[in-house]
Amino acid sequence: MATKFVGVATGTDPTKVAIPVIGGHAGVTILPLFSQDEYGAKLTPEQVAELDPRTQDAGTEVVNAKAGKGSATLSMAYAGARFGKSVLKGLSGDPQIECSYVASTITELPYFATKVTFGPKGVEKVHEIGPMNAHETARLEEAKAQLTDEIEKGLEFVKGKSSSPEAEKDKAKAEQDEMTEQPSLLQRLMGFFK
Repeated sequence: MATKFVGVATGTDPTKVAIPVIGGHAGVTILPLFSQDEYGAKLTPEQVAELDPRTQDAGTEVVNAKAGKGSATLSMAYAGARFGKSVLKGLSGDPQIECSYVASTITELPYFATKVTFGPKGVEKVHEIGPMNAHETARLEEAKAQLTDEIEKGLEFVKGKSSSPEAEKDKAKAEQDEMTEQPSLLQRLMGFFK
């Protein structure tokens, strides 16, 4: 939605706008880096102050626009399709860059969403955050503070659900066996997106 918001605010076709959205998935953890896009960099501080929280709450904005008679399902479906297409193109040898929440050493957090390059081996590169303005730098600290708590809760949840080491090995072997059976499915999917 950040690209749409910037497109409308600047009178630009949103398909020409590429705002990296880093951090996490909800609320203040969602950090649009307007300054890293040609059109987003033209926003006034007042526009950034308006569009930053709108980007964080974009799903709610869609629901409100539908007067409670729907959800942001199509927005999520579009994002999922775009992401899936990029992953599949990368796996087929055409590297693609998208923002993704992955295990990361970009910050002190073990997981973080930033630009990644998808290639034949999956995530081939996790990109640095890049230059940020003062607003984005301050917001990054706010996002990281919230993400720290969320990641800790998630890891604790997983630890509570963990099974015995033997069961984990069996599960990992089953997943590995399943993955070796999937090339034909993957090839069919890649053909769909060509």
